[in-house]
Amino acid sequence: HFMDRNIWRDEAKPLAGFCRDPSKPAFLATNWWVTRHNFVYPEVDLVTKTPRSSGMHSNQFAFPPLDQTVHAIRDRELEQARIGYEETRLPVYYLQMLKREFPKAEFIPADNLFWRVRAVKTPEELRRLREAFRMATQVYRETFAMMQPGVMLGDVSGKGTPAALF
Repeated sequence: HFMDRNIWRDEAKPLAGFCRDPSKPAFLATNWWVTRHNFVYPEVDLVTKTPRSSGMHSNQFAFPPLDQTVHAIRDRELEQARIGYEETRLPVYYLQMLKREFPKAEFIPADNLFWRVRAVKTPEELRRLREAFRMATQVYRETFAMMQPGVMLGDVSGKGTPAALF
């Protein structure tokens, strides 16, 4: 499975992969800084180094997580595997490159499967979601309390709003 998380730029889009064979560990191909503070899955291999040889031509932009993903697939000997991907999230360019790199693999859209997988949360994910909700609620309450007719946005943000939490 390859899942694209659109952060801000293509270089920052981690790609996650896992295999039905438990002897082949799951991986997250990303820049090291994406996971430096909150990566909490010790059973997942972080693939953060871009291999020296890339399938990219010199006149193309580099997408390190994609090169790392290619490397991780080869390391796990999955070049001829059936590979599920999120059609609604994986950029077409990524899919085209993966298909070029692995012409014997079968690529199938698997969006529904991954929506079902995401519905199950670990205790740590639940804790983080609750904390995010608590912080957002606090920010909104305190910000709305400062809002009055005629008050400008700059006035609200300059009064020590809890937005500094972020």
